[in-house]
Amino acid sequence: PSNNQYHGMYIGGPNNIIRGNVVRWNHNGFGIHVYTGVAGEWLNNNSVYNNLTYGHTNCYGITVWGANGNDGSLPGTNYIFGNTVLDGLQLAYGTACVTNNIILPTINNPTTPIYESVSHAPAVHADYNLSDHAITPAGWRDVVTNYMGFVNTNSALYWLKSDSPARGKAFSTVCGPGDFFGNAQSSVIDIGAFQYNATLAGDIRVLDPSPANPDYWSLP
Repeated sequence: PSNNQYHGMYIGGPNNIIRGNVVRWNHNGFGIHVYTGVAGEWLNNNSVYNNLTYGHTNCYGITVWGANGNDGSLPGTNYIFGNTVLDGLQLAYGTACVTNNIILPTINNPTTPIYESVSHAPAVHADYNLSDHAITPAGWRDVVTNYMGFVNTNSALYWLKSDSPARGKAFSTVCGPGDFFGNAQSSVIDIGAFQYNATLAGDIRVLDPSPANPDYWSLP
């Protein structure tokens, strides 16, 4: 019945891995929504990483609830790292570990990159994130700047340019076993869903507005 319940991805339960997705231009819901689907379902040990979300106008790009439904029982710990979130991160209940993300605020809450629920307050451990506004809770290795250094946002090329402030600022060991493109990795250097790559930095494709097959997962 609500116009904010049509999410790009809706995931419930524990031990999920949500990675390597592009979720964009959803005007009636969250981009990636980790939330209980049935009574008694425990939201614990979920990893959300190497995702790109942008263009969501009604809700946040990523939201993660860390508890069993709305009652706050069985609070879990979930991990959000290495994402490029251009429409805000919302957290509620439980514990959230937030590292190595590029997070820009939602247009509905333009000064708050990470929104923490007041009525369902989470415990948030955050550092090594990049935004154009100060992140709360602040990590002393966060990067706050008005310049992200994306290749071309008008064409949805959210890869990093050589002068991006995200370069060399990541917590190297907080990463998944594979990168966004499916290549094996054991460490990272740069903040966000995409590590700097000279080939990507020279990309001239148009991925949005979409061609017939907007393949974000291939090199140009």
